Amino acid sequence: MQAVKEGEEIEFQFRETYTKATRTPTLSKLEKQLRNYSWDSATIDIPKNELCINFGWRSYTNKSFKDTKLRLDYQIEKIVEYIENELIKKIKQRQERLIEKREYERKKYIRQFNESIFQDNLTPSNTGLASAGTYSAAITLRSTNGNAMVLSSAPTGNIANVGFNAGVYSSTSAQYTTAKRSGSTSAPITLTGNDLVINGFTVNAPLSSSDTSTQATTTSANKVSSAISMAAAINALSASTNVIAVANPNLLVGTGFQAGNVDSIYLNGVTIGASLTPSSTVSNVVTLLNQKLGQTGVSASSNGSGVSLVASDGRTISIGASYQGAAVDGATLGMSNLLGSTAPLASADSAMSFISTVTLSSPSAFSVSSGSAGNGNFTALGFKNGTLGASSDLVTLAKQNIQTQSGARNAVNVINAAINWVSNQQAAIGGVLNSMDYQSNYLADSQMNLQISENNLVATDYAQTTTQLAKSQIIQQAATAMLAQANVSSQLVLSLLKH
Repeated sequence: MQAVKEGEEIEFQFRETYTKATRTPTLSKLEKQLRNYSWDSATIDIPKNELCINFGWRSYTNKSFKDTKLRLDYQIEKIVEYIENELIKKIKQRQERLIEKREYERKKYIRQFNESIFQDNLTPSNTGLASAGTYSAAITLRSTNGNAMVLSSAPTGNIANVGFNAGVYSSTSAQYTTAKRSGSTSAPITLTGNDLVINGFTVNAPLSSSDTSTQATTTSANKVSSAISMAAAINALSASTNVIAVANPNLLVGTGFQAGNVDSIYLNGVTIGASLTPSSTVSNVVTLLNQKLGQTGVSASSNGSGVSLVASDGRTISIGASYQGAAVDGATLGMSNLLGSTAPLASADSAMSFISTVTLSSPSAFSVSSGSAGNGNFTALGFKNGTLGASSDLVTLAKQNIQTQSGARNAVNVINAAINWVSNQQAAIGGVLNSMDYQSNYLADSQMNLQISENNLVATDYAQTTTQLAKSQIIQQAATAMLAQANVSSQLVLSLLKH
C-alpha cells in the first residue's frame, strides 16, 4: 500500500508477527478494511494481538502495533498517526534540504558576482572607491591640557602629506577642516544639492549672494564656488545638524623666489602695473602687492623662502603675472610652488584661482558623508566620509590615575582646562549681561524722553497762561478807560461852545 502527503510518499505492507509468509486471509481482510478505512470499522482478531507493518516492499524493517483490546479501529488509528508523522518528517527534511540548497546557491551567486567585480569591473565609477593604492587609517588629535591646537607646517613643507589640514582647533568641540584644494585656471567645482550630507541632512547648493567679497571676474573664480558661499549653505541647516561652518582665511605660502622681469600682475580683479627686474627682491614684490590691499582684500608678506598671500575673510584668491604679454616664471613672485615655472598670464581669462578651506565644528560628534551624487564632487571639494569627534576615549578627570605622576599631571591639566572653560563662559555671559544692561538703560532713557515729549504736547503751562490772561485783561481795561476819558473831553468842549 502507499501513503502520500504534499508530494512525499511511504510504501508499506502488513504481515503477521514473526513470519515472512504470504498474506493470510486475516491480513487480507485487514488491508481491505484499511483501504476503506472508517472509525466505526468492525473488530477483527489479529494473531498474537500484534500487527506488524513492513515499510518498503523489499524491506523487512517493521513497526509493531499492539492492541490488547483486539480492536481493529484502534490499531488502524495508531498506524495512520505513525504514517502521517513519518510523512511530516520527510516533508520537513525536504524543506530543510531545499533551504540549504537555496542558501548554497545564494552564496555561490554572491561569490561569483564579487569575483566578477574584482576581475572585470573594479573601477572607481562602479564601486565608489578610490583608485588602487595604499591608504592609511584616520587619526584623531585631542588636547590633553584643554588648550586649542594649532596645526601648521614650514614654508617648504606640506602638512597634507601627513593627512592634516592647517588651522586652529578648539579642544572643546569636534572639528573638521576640508582639504586644501590646488590652484586651477579652469572653471571651479561647485557644491551641488546632492553632494554633501551632514548628520543625515542633505546640504543645498550655495547661493552667489552669500559671498560679497570674492571677485567673480575670472574664468576660474565665481562667488557660488567660494568657501564663503559653501559655509553659508552648510550654516543654513545648522538648526537641524548642530554643525557650524566657517570659511577659513585663505592662506597661500609661496616658495622659491627668483627675481625676474614682470610688468603686470593680476590679483583679484585688479591689474597692478609692475616694474620688477632681475635685481628686485622679495620686499619689492610684497610692497607692490600690498599697494592694492584695499581693493584686492589680499595681504602679502615675506616668509623667508618666498611670498605668502592671505585673504582673512576666506575669499577666493585669483592671481596671474606676465611680462610684455608673455608668461613668466612663478618664482618671480616668490610663488614657484603655486604658480609653476610658467605662471598664468595677468588677465581675467588666464588667472589661477585658489579657493579657501571650510571648518565644520559641533559640540558633539557629527557625521559627514557623500550624497546621492556620489564621491566625485564630494572628494574634490575636500570632504571625507566619517564620524568626527566625541569618541569614548576623551581625556576626562574620571579616567586619570592620580597615584602616578603622569596621571596626576593630566588631572591637573584637565582641571585647569575646565577652569579656563568656565572662565571663558563667565566672560561671555558677562559680556552679554553688560550688553543687556546697556540696552535696558537705553530703553529706560528713551521711555523717559518720550514721556517728557508727550507732556510738552499735551499738558498746559498754567502759570504762563494765567500771566497772559492778566496781561490781556489789563490792556483791555486801560483801553476802555482811555476811550471813556476821550468821550468826556469831547462833551466838555461842546458844553463850553454852548455857553
